[in-house]
Amino acid sequence: MGVTEPVRRTRFFALLETELLPLLIRGPVLECYFDGANKATEEFNRVVLAMACGAPDQWRDFNADWDALRQQHSAPPLHTTDAAALGGKFCRKYGWDDRRVDDYIIGAVKVIRRYLESGLHVATLTILLEDYRRARNEIALLPKSVNNILVSESMGFCFRLGRQIGAEKYDLHFDRNESFRGHVIDVKESKQALIDVPYFKRVNVCTADVADLTPALQMVDLFAWCISHNDNATRFWHRALNDLPWASRYLDYGYLSKPDMAALERTLGWKLKRRGMEPQTKTQTLAPK
Repeated sequence: MGVTEPVRRTRFFALLETELLPLLIRGPVLECYFDGANKATEEFNRVVLAMACGAPDQWRDFNADWDALRQQHSAPPLHTTDAAALGGKFCRKYGWDDRRVDDYIIGAVKVIRRYLESGLHVATLTILLEDYRRARNEIALLPKSVNNILVSESMGFCFRLGRQIGAEKYDLHFDRNESFRGHVIDVKESKQALIDVPYFKRVNVCTADVADLTPALQMVDLFAWCISHNDNATRFWHRALNDLPWASRYLDYGYLSKPDMAALERTLGWKLKRRGMEPQTKTQTLAPK
């Protein structure tokens, strides 16, 4: 599945509405970071992709403040799954407990708040796997990869935001341990896709980064974890993060079942690689090709 140009407002690809775009970002480059939560397996009921966008100078300031926070708490790079469960480098043998983790992450939330209020943009997109399977059973042209849909929708958001603030180039940074980046690379390598969606020509870099070395990825990991655990928001830093000015959207059955069919058919001509087919449950039967 691909994204349309941001000037178009198609049902499937026109994403988050204009109230989400306070125009405080500046500069010709929009720098975007992406991290996900969960996988399309029976172990999980949803897949989440979080993104954060800002100008390079904003990220430089953010990185400095994030590193200062880590030094203040003598903390390793934030991996929310480990921190919340007291695992990995956050285990008790390294001196961590729930209170120390809470202090560290609420400090992170305060740093994030300052930068959201000064112009960084954060958004999360969530697909419930039950909704996806139901829509996929009815519409054979829907992508066979949930990650494909999430990346396409996220890129639509980035391009729309970039157009709003006059960005000329887009620097995209993905967690190297996840598969989302591959969908962008596939589109950039398709000549027909670049004709249909010329904004992809403006993607300056698309890197697979190490989260431990990238504060912005640690931040979006926190957002992805929180939205994927919103059924049980018991930690006060979780609730505090939810109160920040960021955007969260569920791509539910009603959304997935009413795509722009012309856009989906057009992507067939892009001849993209077939990545990450959605695993079937024992009772699931997908619609034929």
